[in-house]
Amino acid sequence: QSLPSLGFLSMFGNMLSGTIPESVGFYQGHLLYIGENMIEGKIPSSLGNAPNLEYLGLWDMNLNSTIPPSLFEGGRLLAAGFGKNSLTGTLPPIANSVRDSLRALGFERNMLTGSIPSSYGNLVALEGLLVHSNSLEGKIPTELGNNVALRVLDLANNRLNGSIPEKFSQLVNLGECYW
Repeated sequence: QSLPSLGFLSMFGNMLSGTIPESVGFYQGHLLYIGENMIEGKIPSSLGNAPNLEYLGLWDMNLNSTIPPSLFEGGRLLAAGFGKNSLTGTLPPIANSVRDSLRALGFERNMLTGSIPSSYGNLVALEGLLVHSNSLEGKIPTELGNNVALRVLDLANNRLNGSIPEKFSQLVNLGECYW
């Protein structure tokens, strides 16, 4: 059940249907890309138990649940993409165990609400944060200016208000920024 030799599983860009099984938590590999399919339903919280998972791609499907916080409690995740689904709820909290390694987060084009957590400013390795086209509101957290590795920041098409934090002038690596 654990597929011990399977290191990379990429099935994106097909017409696969059904749901993601809870048994995905037994996956031992480093990369799991199943986006661009017709898969629907929820993201299993058991996925947070996949011990070696570094790259997770669940974009462009029909997922309609909240994002389980368990996905960000392990210590190995480097990049995760959930864009272009119908995910609801708030942006998930990110545990300190992945704070120094997480490089890219994509939550764009969903139905997420609430505010951008100020704790996202503690993600010291973060190079890309895409949250555009949701229903996020509130002020842009000043703490995002702490992410000096940030290269791409896309906050467009939300309900954010207030001013752009002055601390963003310290983001010397920022090459793309969308409000």
